[in-house]
Amino acid sequence: MLGSKQQVIYQIEKRENSPSLKSLCNILNTLRYELQNVKR
Repeated sequence: MLGSKQQVIYQIEKRENSPSLKSLCNILNTLRYELQNVKR
């Protein structure tokens, strides 16, 4: 998936690591989601 190592994905899933914004966007893109910035 995404060219990311399985261990990195595992750490993100277990909240042991926070992905960079670029990595997060890549993960969302792979899952066919998009990140939107909305004003609160």
